[in-house]
Amino acid sequence: MTHQEALVYLSIDSVDDAEEAYENQLFELKQHFLTKPILWKTAEGKMKRLAQLQAAYQTLGGTSPSLPISVESVTFSNDFQESFSMYHLRRNQLKQINASAENAVAVSDCVKQLLELERSFVQLFEGLDDWTESAVVLGAEPDVMLMQQQLKEQFALGRNTLPLLYSSKNNLPNELLLALKRLSLLKNYLYP
Repeated sequence: MTHQEALVYLSIDSVDDAEEAYENQLFELKQHFLTKPILWKTAEGKMKRLAQLQAAYQTLGGTSPSLPISVESVTFSNDFQESFSMYHLRRNQLKQINASAENAVAVSDCVKQLLELERSFVQLFEGLDDWTESAVVLGAEPDVMLMQQQLKEQFALGRNTLPLLYSSKNNLPNELLLALKRLSLLKNYLYP
């Protein structure tokens, strides 16, 4: 990227404004990943934008990024309540890392890990028939605390694995059923 292209990309007239423009655009992208679901189709374009943003900033004399974020893999168990808790714990950790990331490379690394986490988690739904016999609205994410409470209630009834929850789907609380349907659909949006 040339000096002039970098100025145009950052929408600035002077190199003196580069850092502020970089931070503003980085903040906007970080907010997207903090507030929206992590889906491949939207993440791919945003990650390209992050790479261009970093390249433009460095072309204008900005600092190079620090070391990449360390990857922590998560192995999910058959106990769905435990897996759901682990998933949300790691997801929240990654979102906190994203919120405090100081450069576009760190945000991009974090998004890649979030996508990997989502892909690992949706593998729990493989082999189960369609959860989506009725229409599902993919709006706001379900309340995690409510989900955990309802999973705890199902665990008390002996429904601690996803196949057991699936076999009892007609007896699940509506909020839990909708959340499980929503999670089962994620696999359609996590791969190119």
